[in-house]
Amino acid sequence: MFWDRVAGVYDLFANVYNGKVHKRLKSIVECRISAADSVLECACGTGMLTKVVAPR
Repeated sequence: MFWDRVAGVYDLFANVYNGKVHKRLKSIVECRISAADSVLECACGTGMLTKVVAPR
């Protein structure tokens, strides 16, 4: 229930304030993962990186 209440604020923070950092981080991670890799993502939170890793 806590996250339901703060989701809007969290989205604003993640997308606006950290938008450039997240975009760059996703780009870096995406370039380092190949189809042959096995990845364990622990404590994945919102799934921001999972969305980049999973298709690979």
